[in-house]
Amino acid sequence: MIIILAYFLDIFIGDMKILRWPVHALEIITAKSISILKKVKNLWVTGLLLVIILYSITFAFSLAFLLILRKINSTMEFLGSVYLIFNSFSIKASEKRINNIYDKLYENDIYLAEKKLNLISNKQIKNTGEKDLIKTTIAVTAQNTLNDFFAPLLYAFFGGGIFALLYKCTYILYYTLSKTEIFDEVERNKINFFPHFILNLFNFLPSILLYLILPLASGWKKIKYLFFYMWHNKSKKFSIVKNVISEIGFNIYLFLNEEGEIKKEPEIDDILESINYMYRISYLCIVLFTIMYIFK
Repeated sequence: MIIILAYFLDIFIGDMKILRWPVHALEIITAKSISILKKVKNLWVTGLLLVIILYSITFAFSLAFLLILRKINSTMEFLGSVYLIFNSFSIKASEKRINNIYDKLYENDIYLAEKKLNLISNKQIKNTGEKDLIKTTIAVTAQNTLNDFFAPLLYAFFGGGIFALLYKCTYILYYTLSKTEIFDEVERNKINFFPHFILNLFNFLPSILLYLILPLASGWKKIKYLFFYMWHNKSKKFSIVKNVISEIGFNIYLFLNEEGEIKKEPEIDDILESINYMYRISYLCIVLFTIMYIFK
């Protein structure tokens, strides 16, 4: 029930800043911590310190928040858990950002589309063509399905609001370090080593489970082909943590016709279809996790 309420709050309210203050506070603390700790000479140590500081703050805040509400009454504690999980989801905000990119591509404004894509991608994209922008946008939609919905959902189911927000903290730290201009690319890789490693650990189990759920959300006409391609694409199974969601799941679904053939070129409307696929996956997951909760 807690997760369902949090999910529908995210769907209907979206990225309303006044209600997302824990996430925005984490973003500000992350940026300030980076500015302070940039003076540390060993960037690997800096990355580790950032992980320890932000985890400590997130855990302490979440625990204190729920304990204070528990002293009031159980209903307030229940609502507090809903609020924490709501802050770990951001599927509606993802849809809005992807739609903004689609709008600019539809207007044939490649420059602004690329600029908006760079705001949400952890990789810098420069001077690319329309087809590559479409592919990258679909890949980002796939990543967001994992990072902004499924992984927080999984950790909320097993660990409650505290674990869901800890996952969000990990992603915010990794994303912020990936985008910071304080360091060059080599320095960013060093300082982001521990945050990236921990995010990969966090994503390992959710990636595998989402990999198995993807075909179920693809519809009856494509499901048998999607299972076939995912099963026989053995060379990519080992990259399950990083790229399997976009490369195998979303791309095969979007570029696979009803005869089981892969289309060669992406089309702009595939972006909208990727958003629809993201929502179908979220609906299916909510149903599956509700059934698991009832029978656990």
